[in-house]
Amino acid sequence: MILEASNIKINNNGMIKSCDDFRLSSGGIIKINGDDDIAKALACIYDGEVSGSFLIDGKNLLDIYKIRNLRRRQEFLNSIVNYGLFFVPANPAKVMNRNSRLIDEIYLMIGRRAIVNILNTIIRREMFTYNDIENLIKYYKENKSFLDYWCILYGVYDYIRDIESYINSGDTESIFKILIMKKRGIDVGEAVILRNIYKSDLVKNNSRRITGIERLRYSFLFYFNRRIFYYIRDEISNELKGYIRRSGLNVDLNSMVYENSIENLRSLMFSLSIIKSPSIIIVKDHDEILEKYLDIYKNIGVSIIIVS
Repeated sequence: MILEASNIKINNNGMIKSCDDFRLSSGGIIKINGDDDIAKALACIYDGEVSGSFLIDGKNLLDIYKIRNLRRRQEFLNSIVNYGLFFVPANPAKVMNRNSRLIDEIYLMIGRRAIVNILNTIIRREMFTYNDIENLIKYYKENKSFLDYWCILYGVYDYIRDIESYINSGDTESIFKILIMKKRGIDVGEAVILRNIYKSDLVKNNSRRITGIERLRYSFLFYFNRRIFYYIRDEISNELKGYIRRSGLNVDLNSMVYENSIENLRSLMFSLSIIKSPSIIIVKDHDEILEKYLDIYKNIGVSIIIVS
């Protein structure tokens, strides 16, 4: 994936703002000068006039601002989702309902792409073999950063330090037990059907049916084992907790948005970005919280644009 940005300008009540041209390759990091409006424009969520070129694989994502009121808008929004843009604002409280629980806000933001990733993780873990652990040990010896990727792949990031310790001590049986403990006994066939529904054009072209987890519960999940819905919720919570711990913060997902500091909310958004598995993360400001997540982004090949 190659990203090229040139001649980007936004109109904020008659005041023209712009940022320097830049080019970004897959897994790269770049810092540009700009304010919150520039960051939102690059994330394609700015509520105003934007011009210029923001090319990903030859498609200009900024065209969305030209077709905002046309019927094609939904088609373009879906293509943006497919490119996997994710925005972490300076103060995430501004994009959340401050009187909601954090976990409820997460369910609303999780999105189709992340649900597919979570179902793939569940399916992969239900079907793992001892060879998967042998491959982990093999690649870990060649590159220790592979452990980040492997734990995300199997949804066991909350056990990453234990797994690293077991690899170094040669206690592969304990790694096996962790994966066994994470199994939920889900019907893999049903999980595959559900995953394929989320990946299908039916879901892509009917966005109103995927705007919130609760709607999903009563639409697609109605036709399948209802337990899978609760497993997805648990998977989201457990994954988030594992990533958040890496930041050194203790975030209660059942707390209200207004009860949390900006640091907590930033950490939560970075953790959510890993679950959503974007191609590009656009971050407003470089701080210590972002620094804690940079290694993970590097290991999973995410590109980062830092606007400051």
